[in-house]
Amino acid sequence: MKRRILALFLIIILLLNIGAMTSCSLLLTPTLGANGAEGKDGVDGKDGVDGKDGADGKDGVTPMLRINEETNYWEVSYDNGESWSSLGVKATGESGADGADGKDGLDGKDGESGLDGKDGLDGKDGITPKLRINPETNELEVSYDGGETWTELGWEFDSKDNSDMLRDGVISILTIGSSYQMNASVYIYDIISEFNVGKVKVGNLYIGGSEIDQHLSNLSNGNAAYIYYEYENGQKTETRNYSMADALDEREWDYIVINQGAHASGIPSSYSNLGTYLELIKDHCPDAKIGFMMNWTYSEKSTLANFKSDFDGSEDVQYNGIITSVKECVLPLGFDYVIPCGTAFRNARTSKLSEYDLTTDPTSYGHGSVLGCYMLCLTMVATLTDLDIESVEFAPAGVTEEQKAIVTECCLNALLNPYETTVSEYQ
Repeated sequence: MKRRILALFLIIILLLNIGAMTSCSLLLTPTLGANGAEGKDGVDGKDGVDGKDGADGKDGVTPMLRINEETNYWEVSYDNGESWSSLGVKATGESGADGADGKDGLDGKDGESGLDGKDGLDGKDGITPKLRINPETNELEVSYDGGETWTELGWEFDSKDNSDMLRDGVISILTIGSSYQMNASVYIYDIISEFNVGKVKVGNLYIGGSEIDQHLSNLSNGNAAYIYYEYENGQKTETRNYSMADALDEREWDYIVINQGAHASGIPSSYSNLGTYLELIKDHCPDAKIGFMMNWTYSEKSTLANFKSDFDGSEDVQYNGIITSVKECVLPLGFDYVIPCGTAFRNARTSKLSEYDLTTDPTSYGHGSVLGCYMLCLTMVATLTDLDIESVEFAPAGVTEEQKAIVTECCLNALLNPYETTVSEYQ
């Protein structure tokens, strides 16, 4: 009951208030109120979901440029050269006008005149000597006037005349040794055959790098250790596994020539068994004239280890060793000949000829080239016979007339001075 009275009382009060408000609104003129203060920023919304990937774009095109040869304008292509568009720009501008000539510079001051030098004396004309063996006296003679007069050199040759050389109808020469000895044998047959002095036979027993001691052992024991080259009747033959004894006994040889291995030829101690070796050869060929061939030196360009260890890498040191070995170890044994091939080669090295003209490989053993072998064989023939090598017409293919003249001069100078170097006139 009390709740109902209370509610009725509240309703009455509410009605009275509404009536009062209505009455007031009829009497008052309304006015706008002031703007309220700005509200605060709302909180950021959450990130939206990622969109889908877009489609791949088309490949780009690298433009190409060129200069049109006809128009001289730059052009561009955007389709790999299928079509071209001019850029309206010339590749080269028009020629500019010639610039004005510059002014001449001032002349520099004249330098002071130097004193005139004295005229030098005219040099004497060089003379190429000629050599010959006088057929009546067997003396070696020299001419300095082209052969008009001859002077004896005091060197008598015990050479055979042709009739003695042809006792069996053949001039025969056997050489025994290393590759150097082979180099000095290859053209002997061709040179001698030119003189029409009878049949010629040249034999060469070869072992590469062989020394005196090795040859002595082979001869003493009958070892068939050699390659035997024979030059006869215009032919060259080769036989392997040949013994020195068989070659020595093959015929009555007119000449036999031996040498020392190149690497040991400048070392006197390596000649200790040479006398025994020589006597054993004489046992087989008592009537033969026996010669010793002096080797030539390595080139200064050689890279061989023993050239540096034994000779200090010096051609002079090796040459002096060879000369000493010949004088001390060869000459006292009574050889019939010493063939100065080493000096002929050294003479040639003072000429205009190069190492590559004379050797196959100057950085190695310095074996003779075609020209080098030709010079060595001329020296052999000139020493062993009385044939005039200056009149020789034969020369191997590729050898020029000037080269032939140079090596002939070097041979003759080696005969004149076998133990000294003579500078060539061909520079």
